[in-house]
Amino acid sequence: AYASFHPILKRRTGMGAANRLLANMQTDFFKDASKEFWRSYGDLMESNDAAAHEQLLDVRLYPKPKEAVLRVYVTQSTHKSLTAFRQGSMIHVFDQIFQGGTKTSFKEAYYTHTSTSPNYQILASLDVGRAQMQLEGFEFTMDMLGHAMYLRHHIGGAKHLQKWIRFLDVCDLIPAEFRKAHGKNYFNNDTKQVHRFEDAWLSEDEFVLDPTRLTLYTGQTGINGNDFKVHWLMNKCDIQVNKTSRNSVLFQTNIGTTFSSTTFLIQSLSKCMYQFQKEHIASGGHLSSVWRAAVDGLTKNHALLPDFTEFHASFRPKDTLGNEGSIRDAFYLAFDESNCEFFSVAQARKKVEVDGEVLTGTTFIIPYPPGFPIIMPGQIISVDILDYMQKLDVTEIHGYNPVQGLRVFKQEVLANYKSF
Repeated sequence: AYASFHPILKRRTGMGAANRLLANMQTDFFKDASKEFWRSYGDLMESNDAAAHEQLLDVRLYPKPKEAVLRVYVTQSTHKSLTAFRQGSMIHVFDQIFQGGTKTSFKEAYYTHTSTSPNYQILASLDVGRAQMQLEGFEFTMDMLGHAMYLRHHIGGAKHLQKWIRFLDVCDLIPAEFRKAHGKNYFNNDTKQVHRFEDAWLSEDEFVLDPTRLTLYTGQTGINGNDFKVHWLMNKCDIQVNKTSRNSVLFQTNIGTTFSSTTFLIQSLSKCMYQFQKEHIASGGHLSSVWRAAVDGLTKNHALLPDFTEFHASFRPKDTLGNEGSIRDAFYLAFDESNCEFFSVAQARKKVEVDGEVLTGTTFIIPYPPGFPIIMPGQIISVDILDYMQKLDVTEIHGYNPVQGLRVFKQEVLANYKSF
């Protein structure tokens, strides 16, 4: 939400990119490049063969100028960065056919998930926050970015912290193939200095790291993210954070961040690590088999996030790839409990891996963290998905009841059902 008020960061916002795309699409260069692209790759683009699509992964794609419609929708959790009451959010829309085509269906979908009687206090706070940023947005944005880089510099440069915790950087979070142009960390561990993040944001790299999102890696301590949040930050330092993973906690600077708050965080982390090291030495230090097992569990034995498989044939259109399907039909078909059955994860794995059966999910299954689906309605469940579920050490998994087990469609139901 804050990036629109910085001339460099604005380029990578949804609305900033939409305006640039629209301008580019009007140029002769774009039209000529599009013609050449479709002359060279038209057959591959219109093919339903997955192998053909693989050949397009490293090619810059161009739409047909006469058929292209620019449609960009961006959700903004405004309350996380700017002035707004909790849950205050915005949807930014850049859609060339919005007024004449999708406005009505968009509003219906919006009302389905919200209310026709909105909370006017939240709306008023969004208006105040927008007006505030119009007046002072650049200054606030520069301050929050400055505080973020200050934290990276001082946490990264502290020897007593480096041994145990650190902020994950560009090279940790973005694969090398997506940062070929710039690819440098914001903090240089050799010189103990920070680099200009603006260089990365001005590069041609496909992905860049938001400097205000600070992911603190705790794997070397053997303390998982949730325990670090509760037992160390909250109980010992009165610091509350909401986002954690198996081996990290997420901090974030915003327009309300002050120098005193960043200093307090540095002091608190130092206090925690001094106390941790004292307890660590008292319990046997690096010779402790319990500590070594905990570290290995957080740094080596990762549960690899599974790829999307495909939709069951009953839910996908004819002559299309498996990544196209009707989630809606599968979702509502599962409303009838007689269409479903349950298996434990171990039973499901035996059926898929040993017996060769095809199991199909009935609902969204979302472990938190990371907070996004590993199974969707109508999706075929793979061994990789089941392996991931067996290795998960989180207790919050939406859509999954460990007592009942994994909810899937009965084979005979899908044999007699077809969405298309």
